[in-house]
Amino acid sequence: MLFKFPKWENGSINSSLKEQAETIFSFSPESLEQTPMALVIDGPKGCGRHFFIEQILADQQLPALWITVSDHYYTVQEMKELVECALLYGAFVCVSMEKQDQSIVKWLSGFFTSIAIVTDSERFRIDQSAYHLLTVSLSETKEKKIDAFSMNLLQTNMNFEDLKLPELQHKQLRDICDMIAVRPKVLSDWEFGKKFSYGNGMSILFYGAPGTGKTMAAGVIANELQLPLYRVDLSQLISKYIGETQKNIGKIFDEAEKMECILLFDEADAIFSKRSDVSDAQDRYSNAETAYLLQRIEQYNGVSILATNLLQNFDEAFRRRISYMVHFPLPDEGLRQKLWQDIFPEKSQLGDDFDALALAQAFELSGAAIKNAALHSAYMAMAEDCPIGMKHILRAISNEYAKVGKSLSKSQMELFQAYHA
Repeated sequence: MLFKFPKWENGSINSSLKEQAETIFSFSPESLEQTPMALVIDGPKGCGRHFFIEQILADQQLPALWITVSDHYYTVQEMKELVECALLYGAFVCVSMEKQDQSIVKWLSGFFTSIAIVTDSERFRIDQSAYHLLTVSLSETKEKKIDAFSMNLLQTNMNFEDLKLPELQHKQLRDICDMIAVRPKVLSDWEFGKKFSYGNGMSILFYGAPGTGKTMAAGVIANELQLPLYRVDLSQLISKYIGETQKNIGKIFDEAEKMECILLFDEADAIFSKRSDVSDAQDRYSNAETAYLLQRIEQYNGVSILATNLLQNFDEAFRRRISYMVHFPLPDEGLRQKLWQDIFPEKSQLGDDFDALALAQAFELSGAAIKNAALHSAYMAMAEDCPIGMKHILRAISNEYAKVGKSLSKSQMELFQAYHA
């Protein structure tokens, strides 16, 4: 049993469905005495059913008293306390159906002429012996949410000069850009598209430690080719419901075909992970989703970029059928020095003690960590109204080390002491 005072969030739920649900409050007490009503919010788990009811009640300025129908057995005393609490606070009783058990709903009909019920009709059915049902389905709302938020446009103005990588990786990325640019002519003018009618999708795997420039490189390629770059939101793509993930994958690629864009799957090992041995139905469906995703990537006429920090978790079938793979290593000392020299804008005020070489030699940092440390040091210096000194940079670096659970070595501590950090 859970008692809540929901807060109204303007524009947070579908207005037409809201009007449909609020019909239950239009009935007079006399008519509800004759025909008790239950507002049923139907839809799969995760589509916002509980939030929807609470927003309806918040708009009516009613508190909610939640009861969950699960394996818990409610005693007579607990049920009496529930009724007393609801009557005392004028709360609207809401039942969350996590088990097929109508007994509580029937028992409530002896005390309340209107209640709300959260259910999934594909799993549980609510009969009308206790209440007449006013049903609002949120399944269509869920579909629209996926369409709207599963891909995010990444705006970028980065070019190859901004990308600090070893010469080998620079050349690989430039070669990839050149091949993508001429790909339509090769497939059409030279008729390779007729010769190889399947599997002509262009897929690129970026792998390496966090902060080494994988996402930035995707933006550089998109900017170089003048193509929009869309990041696929994996949290919206993956569903625990059978068949939903494949449906979402299909929508992503159908939309991408229309837009002629580059798709970026960041932290791709979350969905491209190794396929498991089939021990139950869940494994079978998971493997089917992985196979379907590989099929759609190969069929896609555009470019797919997959980025991962954990190559060892990547399904080997994907690795064999990827068009190109680029490793993003942590920067060496020479590259770290260049990063430190270039990271501060021209208008920023650097202290006379700034030593890019000393920083590069002392700290093995990724490009992203160097960027974070530079920005953090600028904030500290501005707060003190002074130029950015080594003491600020070193304190910022210690914060970067702390974030990943690393301790400073003896030589690094000596560098701190030398600059009174």
